Amino acid sequence: MKKWQLGLLLVVCAAVMAVGLEMLQSALMPHVYVNSEAEAGGVPTWLDPATGRLALRESWSALRLAATFLLQLAVLVIIFPLGLGRAMLRALKAAWIRVASLWKRERIRDTLLHAALFLLCGGAAFFLIRAMAEDTVGKSNWMVNVFSAAAAFAAAMLFTFRRTLSGRPEAFFLAFTLLIGGLWSFLLPDATTVSWDDGHHYQHALNYSTIGRVRFTQQDMNAMEAHNERFYGLGEERQAWLRAQDELNAGGAVYVTSDFHIQPKQIWSGTQGLGLFLGRLFHLSYWMTWSLGRFTGLLAYAVIGFFAIRRLRSGRMILSLALMIPEAVFLASNYSYDPGVTCLTALGLATCFGIWQTPEKKMTLADAAVMIGAMTLGCLAKAIYFPLLCLPFFLPKNRFASVSQRRGFFWANAAAIGLLLVSFLLPMVMGGSNGDERGGSDVNAFAQMQYILSQPLEYAETLLRFLGRYLSPAKAGGFLTSFAYMGDGRGKEAALMALAVAAFTDRSAADLELGRRKGLRALLLLLLFGTLCLVATSMFVSFTGVGKRSISGCQPRYLLPFVFPAMMLLGSGTIRKEGNRAVFNGALFAVMGWISFAAVLTQCVALYG
Repeated sequence: MKKWQLGLLLVVCAAVMAVGLEMLQSALMPHVYVNSEAEAGGVPTWLDPATGRLALRESWSALRLAATFLLQLAVLVIIFPLGLGRAMLRALKAAWIRVASLWKRERIRDTLLHAALFLLCGGAAFFLIRAMAEDTVGKSNWMVNVFSAAAAFAAAMLFTFRRTLSGRPEAFFLAFTLLIGGLWSFLLPDATTVSWDDGHHYQHALNYSTIGRVRFTQQDMNAMEAHNERFYGLGEERQAWLRAQDELNAGGAVYVTSDFHIQPKQIWSGTQGLGLFLGRLFHLSYWMTWSLGRFTGLLAYAVIGFFAIRRLRSGRMILSLALMIPEAVFLASNYSYDPGVTCLTALGLATCFGIWQTPEKKMTLADAAVMIGAMTLGCLAKAIYFPLLCLPFFLPKNRFASVSQRRGFFWANAAAIGLLLVSFLLPMVMGGSNGDERGGSDVNAFAQMQYILSQPLEYAETLLRFLGRYLSPAKAGGFLTSFAYMGDGRGKEAALMALAVAAFTDRSAADLELGRRKGLRALLLLLLFGTLCLVATSMFVSFTGVGKRSISGCQPRYLLPFVFPAMMLLGSGTIRKEGNRAVFNGALFAVMGWISFAAVLTQCVALYG
C-alpha cells in the first residue's frame, strides 16, 4: 500500500470512529437526567415519557467531533505506520498457527502437560497464599479469595512460563502490573482521598468522559470533595452502601455546563475518562464505573510500558522494575497524572537508549516521532521535567541517515523543549506573584525568585541540604512503598536492592558503546541532577513560604521519572556474563511482585471487615 493510500485509510477510519462516538453520545445521554430546568443551565432538555423526568438533549458538537477525530487519527498513526499494527498482525498470525498446530498429537500432549502444570502450581499457590493472607489479616472473605487467586496466578506464571520469562520480560511486566493494579483499582474504596489530589484528577477524568458537555451528579460532586467518606464494610452493609451511591447517582445531574476546555496538562485524565464513559454507556453501577475509570488508566500505563520495554535491546528488566515500583503501580491504579509522566517519558527515553544500543541501524522518522512525541506528552503535565528531552541531543552522529535528518531532529526536539518552557513560564509571568494556595498564605512566587537571584549561594545551600535528605536511601520508601492516604508499606530495602541489582547486572554487549563513554554518562547524570534541582526549585518558588530556609511540597513521588534513566546510566559500564535468564528475571519479578501484593493485602484488603 502506498503512503497516500495508507494516510487516506487512516483518515477515513478516524472519521468513522468519531462519528460513531457521536452516535453513542446521543444514545447514551437520554439516560442522564437533570433535576430541574434551572440546574440544566440553559441546556436543552426533554420530558422522558417513561420516567416523566427531564433528560438532557444531547446535540452533536463540532468541537467534540473534531477533537475525537484528531485524537483517534493520532492513535492510528502511532499504531500502524510505526510498525505496531504489523507487529499485532504478526502476533495474531503466530497465535493462529500455534492453535492450528495443536492438532498434532505431540503438540496437544505438550500443551496439556503445560496447562496441567500451570493449574497445579496455581492451585497449590492459591491455598498457600490464602492461608498466609488469612493469618495476616485475621479474617476470611471474598476479597481475600480474590487477592489469593491473583497472587497465585502470578506465582504460577513464574514457575511455568520460564521461556517467556527469559526472553520476553515485558510480557511478565504487563501481566504483573495488570494483576496488582487490577486489585488496587477494584478493591480500593470508591472514594477520593485515597491517592494524592485524586479528587482534582477525578474531576478532569469526568470532564473528558463526557467528551464535551460537562455534567455532574450529586454523587460526583461528593466524590470530588477533598475529604469524603471511605467505607470498608462487606456483606449486606456493602450492598446497602452501593445501593445508596447508585440512588444518589441516579438522581440526575445537578451541575451542567457546555464550558469544556481540553487541557493539555490533564491529557492523561482522558485514559481514565474512557473507563467512566464506558461504565455509563453500559449502565454499570457507580462502583463499577468508578473502578473501570481507574482500570483504563492502569491499562494505558501497562500497555505503554510494555512497548517501552520492547524498544530496548539490553536493560529490559531495568525498565520493567522501574515501572513496577509498588508506588508507581498504585498511582497508575488511581486518578492521577503521575503515571502518564512516568510511562511516557520512559517510552521516549527507552527509544533513545535503544538507538544507542543498535549501532548497526539508523534512526528512522518513526523513532524520532516516538522519542520526541512521547516525552513531550509526558512532560505536559509537569513541564519542569523538560531537560529530559536534552538526552537525545547527545546521540552519536552515525545514528542519523544524513546531516539534514540530524538537523531536522535537533530543531524538532528544540521546538518541543521551547513548547514546554512556554507552557510553565507563561502562566508564571501572567499569574503575577501567586503560588500554590495549598502552600499557605505566605507563598509569593515573585518574591521567591527575587530571593534566589539576590542570594544564589544561600539558596544553593538550602537546595543541597534539602536534596541530601531527599535522596537519602533511608527516605527511599517515600517513592517506593508509600501509598498516599492508605499508609506506608513494607519492603523498601528489598525493592531498593532489586533495583540496584538490575542496574548493574541486567547488561549485555549492546551497552558497550555507552559504557565506554564515561564522560558522557557523567554529563547525562549531571543533567538528571540538574533537572531534579529544577523540580525542587519549582516547589520552593510555588509552594514554600517566603523567607523559609527549606523546601516544602516536593514529594518523593516526583523521583519516579528519574529512576529508569539513572539506572541505565549508572550501570552502563558493567557487562554481565550471560547465565540463566529465567532464574535472574524470575527472582527480580518475585521480589517486586511480593512487595506489591503484600501492600495490597495490608493497605487495602485488611481494612475490610
